Amino acid sequence: MKEGQDFFIIRRGDNLYPPLLEQIADPPAQLYVRGDPKLLHTRAFAVVGSRDVTDYGRRAIETIVTPLARYFTIVSGMALGADASAHCAALANPGGKTIAVLGCGVDDASIYPRSHISLAHKILASGGCLVSEYPIGELARPFYFPARNRIVAGLSLGVLIAEAARDSGTMITARLALDYGRDVFAVPGSIFSKLSEGTNELIQKGACATVCTEDILQSYEIEAVAKQAKLLLSDAEQKIHSIIATSPCSVTEVIQRSAFSASETMTIISELEVRGIIVRTGNSLTAKK
Repeated sequence: MKEGQDFFIIRRGDNLYPPLLEQIADPPAQLYVRGDPKLLHTRAFAVVGSRDVTDYGRRAIETIVTPLARYFTIVSGMALGADASAHCAALANPGGKTIAVLGCGVDDASIYPRSHISLAHKILASGGCLVSEYPIGELARPFYFPARNRIVAGLSLGVLIAEAARDSGTMITARLALDYGRDVFAVPGSIFSKLSEGTNELIQKGACATVCTEDILQSYEIEAVAKQAKLLLSDAEQKIHSIIATSPCSVTEVIQRSAFSASETMTIISELEVRGIIVRTGNSLTAKK
C-alpha cells in the first residue's frame, strides 16, 4: 500500500485489498482510496438505481437503506439520482458509513458530477471513503462507468436495485452481480413505469422482491441481530416505545403522554424510526411487531 497526500494506493496482494473484489473475474490491479481504506474490509452492500430516480424510488431508498446502514457499509457510484440518494440515506443513520466508487479520480479536481463535490466531502467527513481504479487527476469518461460498476458489485455481498429501465447502466450492475455470485434484490414498481421495467424483470427472474429492510437482513441471517437490537433500548426509548406499542398514536399524543420535552421526544422517535423499531404512516406512529 502506498500513501499519497490524502489518498492511498492499494494494489492486489496488499493486505488492505478488498477480499471480495479479489474474487471477481477482472479485479482492478490497484485502487485509489481517499478516506478510510479499512472500510473495504467491512460487510458491504450496494444500492444502485436510475439517474432519473422518481419520488417513489427515492422514498424506497430512504426507507430501506437508512436502517440497513446500521448493519452494512453502503456502496454506490455517487451518480446523480438513486446513487446519491443511497449515500445520503446511509449518512442519515447515525454512524452510517458509505463507499462511493467513482469513474474518475478521487481528487476534488476530477470528481464527477461536479455538483457532488459537497456530497463527497460529507462522505469523507462521516468516516466513509471514495474509491477508484483511475489515478489522481483522471477525468470521467463515458466508458469508465460500466467498468466502475464491476467494482460496485464486486465489493458487495449483495446489490439492491431501486429503480431501473430495462436497458440501463443499473441493469449492467445487476448482471455483473449475478455473474459474481452476489445476491440481487429489487424494489418492485408500477407496471406503467419504464423505471420499474428492469426491477420487475429481475424479480420475475428470481431476484428477491424487497419492500423493507428486513427482506435483506433475513437473507444474511441478521434478523436475529436486528431483533436483539430492538431489545437494547434505553430507559427513555423504552418509555416512548411502550406508549406507541399500546396503540398507534400521533407525535403530539406521544409528547403529551411522555415526561420529556418536545425536542427530546422527537429525537427519541427519530432514533427508533431509523432503527426500524417504530414506523410512521402519515401522522400515526406504530410499533413494529
